[in-house]
Amino acid sequence: MNDNFEGIYPAVLTPFRDERSLDLDAFAALVDRLYAAGVDGIYVGGNTGEWYLQTLDERKQTARAAVELSRGRGRVILHVGCARTEDAMELARFAERAGVDAVSSLPPYVQRWSLDEVLEYYRALASSTALPAMVYYFPALTGAIPGADFFGRVRAIPGIRGFKFTDFNLYELGLMAEQAGSEFFILNGHDQLLLPGLLMGASGGVGSFYNIVPEWFVSLFHAWKSGDLDLARQRQFRINRLIQSVKKHRLIPALKCIAGMQGIHAGISRGPTLDLPPAEREQLLDQVRELIAAQA
Repeated sequence: MNDNFEGIYPAVLTPFRDERSLDLDAFAALVDRLYAAGVDGIYVGGNTGEWYLQTLDERKQTARAAVELSRGRGRVILHVGCARTEDAMELARFAERAGVDAVSSLPPYVQRWSLDEVLEYYRALASSTALPAMVYYFPALTGAIPGADFFGRVRAIPGIRGFKFTDFNLYELGLMAEQAGSEFFILNGHDQLLLPGLLMGASGGVGSFYNIVPEWFVSLFHAWKSGDLDLARQRQFRINRLIQSVKKHRLIPALKCIAGMQGIHAGISRGPTLDLPPAEREQLLDQVRELIAAQA
């Protein structure tokens, strides 16, 4: 199987029950909806999946469910990033046993680790599994890591096969893509820049808004692949109008609220995250209904 990933990979929400335990039934319903929309796989346990509010055991449960739900339908990329290197290695080894297709990780970022320390983290992670390993590149969250210079050094680590590029600096994405070669892949991470990211060398995308309008992103990607740039641009404009409306609210509670409107009971987040107040929820849903209806 080709280890280079391309296409549309929703960064899947993690539904919680009202008592805030994992809701794997709702997770299955969401994943079914995503595959029905034509996505190429799923990205599990990332920031959108609220990995930072779950135990290692819960993250393993979700990964196992994702693999079962994806058989014959698409690939699973599991985010295994942890504050402790040993925990990330444990999750990566589990992912391989469970049948995950690739692992991904943010760099450690609770402290301002040095570049050498970050590189050592990725060496340890990549050495713990035979799966392709992806760097989750998100400098606005994790701090300043030199772009193209960092890329060159981390790409030399055996087992590192891809980047999830979540940054607005498409100049750096282009430099990285030019260096990458055929054995390395880059997935775009900012939903509002999917088409520009593809133009600059990304092979696909991972995104949060894919949860609520997966068909829009699949349509954009297919238009891009077929060479219809005008249609792809129109799809990106449509996506960005939705993002512009939703980003006035806190992202994860807003996405879960919209998923609920669409029949997926994603529940609410765990503390310290607060749910949206009722009036804000209604305002959000009114705006989203109008935007989606206008594109029907």
